[in-house]
Amino acid sequence: MLDLLIGMKVIEIAGFMAAPTAGRILGEWGADVIKVEPPQGDSTRGVGISRHILNGDQAGFDCFNACKKYVALDTRKPEGMEILKKMLKDADVFISHLKIKDAIKLGLDYETLKEKYPKLICASTSGYGLGGAWSTRGGFDGVSYAARCGYVKDCPVEGDTPMVPYFGFGDIPTGTYLAMAILAAYIRQQRTGQGEKINVALMHAGMWSANVPIVSSLYGDQYPTDPNTVHPLAKPYLCKDGKWIGLMGLDWQKTWPVFVKAVGLPEEYITNWVAYEDALAHAQEITPILKDMFLKEDRQYWVDKLIDTPMPFDICQDFKDLQGDQQAWDAGFFQGIDYPSGMHVGIVKAPAVFKEAGTAEFNSAGPVGESTRDVLKGLGYSDADVDRMREERLILEGDQWDPQIYNMERFMKRQK
Repeated sequence: MLDLLIGMKVIEIAGFMAAPTAGRILGEWGADVIKVEPPQGDSTRGVGISRHILNGDQAGFDCFNACKKYVALDTRKPEGMEILKKMLKDADVFISHLKIKDAIKLGLDYETLKEKYPKLICASTSGYGLGGAWSTRGGFDGVSYAARCGYVKDCPVEGDTPMVPYFGFGDIPTGTYLAMAILAAYIRQQRTGQGEKINVALMHAGMWSANVPIVSSLYGDQYPTDPNTVHPLAKPYLCKDGKWIGLMGLDWQKTWPVFVKAVGLPEEYITNWVAYEDALAHAQEITPILKDMFLKEDRQYWVDKLIDTPMPFDICQDFKDLQGDQQAWDAGFFQGIDYPSGMHVGIVKAPAVFKEAGTAEFNSAGPVGESTRDVLKGLGYSDADVDRMREERLILEGDQWDPQIYNMERFMKRQK
């Protein structure tokens, strides 16, 4: 762990991916983050890629829940809620993804908690914010972020079908923005002793991430994009081996001469289309020339031609290619974790590398309830108290948790 946030205490009672991502970042950077789950565990331990927890792996869960302590507590029971509120007494930050009405019902809304814990920062995510007709609705990133904010419709090329966003497409940036807001409020809290109410909506986060096309579309930029009419040096091209290479030579007058010479095109092309305006006006003439050229050789041939030039370019990879991308490992972007199945998986670190604050190294997330006893004893409960709570199933400890509860085949048999 890094030592940046040592001393910050965070209580998280949040499922899915957006809000927990904020906790993951704070924990990786040194905060003491306690994730409170129901006794059966967070539902995301058993969905999507996390379903591989049945063989002991939980790489999907680690993506947004590593770097925390794990407490299993039934907050539906009065004593469970009492314990949660005791945990908040010394906390700096409370992260949740509760709907407004649910937070109020549970007494976990900012206005209620502020009376008892005036320094507490209450940070939450929502689908559509705290005002307006849609504010009472829940949200998922596939709709509130990706669909509502234009990605689904406008990211594919013109004439293509709408995009199906991947798992976490909008949750990860939303959680990252929430972490950013928490840190700003924390600096103020340390200066003034005052808490704060923070909400980051999936829709707002999606708009922020797309703020350029949201504005530029008013000035004539067309979405979805017709790849034949955009800047010829600002798009991907297919190579002979079926692989793609991406170009981003936006500074046409500087990069076009470099590109032409590097790839061996006729030098008269440099004077044929000199200015940026020429590139746009003649895109439908230039683009076919480049398409035909790239199809004549494999991608590595073109990489070798461009690698020693200032021309901005890169290879277009599949997600699965990143695990074997040596640049990602050499730059310290991955934390390698060995899972029980024998898989060695790179879990992406929070996107910042610090020089003086230590190394951001961490292990896989622990089982449900791994830290329950230690946290409760830290609140003043005795081992006998914890044993009683365990017997009453108010809490759960790590040795009690059975990941097979997520085995759908077994679940269906039980239902019958």
